[in-house]
Amino acid sequence: MKKILFIIGFVLSFASIISCKSSNGTPETVLSSEVKNPVSYNGKKWQNNEGFSIAIIPDSQAYVNYAAQTTSPEPYVTDQWKIYYRQTEFIARNSVQNGGYFSFVLHVGDHVEHSAAYQIEWDLAVKCFANLDGQIPVLTVPGNHDYDGYNRYTQESWGSQYYNKYFGPDSVFFKNKSWYKGSYEDGKNSCAVFDACGKKFLVIGLEVNPDDNAIRWAQKVLDENKNLPAIILTHAYLHFNKEFSFNPDNKNYRYTNARYRRKVSDWTPKKLWNDFISRNNQIFLVICGHEATRTKACSYRIDKNKNGYTTYSVLSDFQFYSDYLKKNNIPNKKKTLFCGDGWFSVLDINLKDKTIDFSCFNSETGETKKGEPFELSFPIDWDWDERLKAE
Repeated sequence: MKKILFIIGFVLSFASIISCKSSNGTPETVLSSEVKNPVSYNGKKWQNNEGFSIAIIPDSQAYVNYAAQTTSPEPYVTDQWKIYYRQTEFIARNSVQNGGYFSFVLHVGDHVEHSAAYQIEWDLAVKCFANLDGQIPVLTVPGNHDYDGYNRYTQESWGSQYYNKYFGPDSVFFKNKSWYKGSYEDGKNSCAVFDACGKKFLVIGLEVNPDDNAIRWAQKVLDENKNLPAIILTHAYLHFNKEFSFNPDNKNYRYTNARYRRKVSDWTPKKLWNDFISRNNQIFLVICGHEATRTKACSYRIDKNKNGYTTYSVLSDFQFYSDYLKKNNIPNKKKTLFCGDGWFSVLDINLKDKTIDFSCFNSETGETKKGEPFELSFPIDWDWDERLKAE
């Protein structure tokens, strides 16, 4: 039965690919337009190389979810994607390049909801992402919804025609960008180097359940940049539930058991930590999305690697938040539809006070989330030079 369902899923996904209308792939970048009552941001304007800030864009698929939005008696596709449009415009407007706060942007993946089924979802995702182009360095990874096809019954993903076209190395977002340093597998795995505080930092983006070859590629990138602190960006890594433990002081959230590429990879998040991340002192931070509920959007881990150095991991995924829809009395036929509400996360890496601060900000309202796990502060309990030389 599962085999039959798999074949049906594959056929439907393939049919959707060939039936989609083509797009010219040219994003429309319009800063400071279509923005209503832009909110202000009172983040940290770093001076004297004391620190830097990174914006984390959570799963954005709900903003462009065409099928769900058109099931409403009053379609609201325009209103909903514009929240995401205003968010990327807000981040670009507050970039260091534009006199603001953010040095780099990380998008955790799931740009669209329905894989290759709706061209309009990719067009809207690109239109919103285009606000960042030329305004701030950025890196992204594919989420499980960004593959050309996905079978929910066998949990298998395949194909990257669409992701490669819009977010691959030859896309307008990354081609000839000085900070984009390479990719593997049509951009599903990629890397970047950005400057902040007089230092260079390496970011490696890994696809969902990377295979052995992708891990070898990532290790090669680390080996060629041994003097650089490194951040891993991947879609599925942490869960929103706490790790089961008999130790009451253990606040860690558990790894998710993500398996979206069963036939080609056994690299689950736990294996990724045990056999790759924990073996590299350079990696001090892991960023992910994917797992969330209507009230649980963030989580974190604090782990010691093989050599005893601390590595922090944080999850940010607000896709199931739907206050915007409720406040605007938007009706729907089914259960409350999803949105995202304009939330994104911020990492302030304070090199002077030796802390990594995590917070969540709403680009629609100017609100911030209070309390753990939306508001965190981690100590930088290592010497950078010592850590990088101790490999």
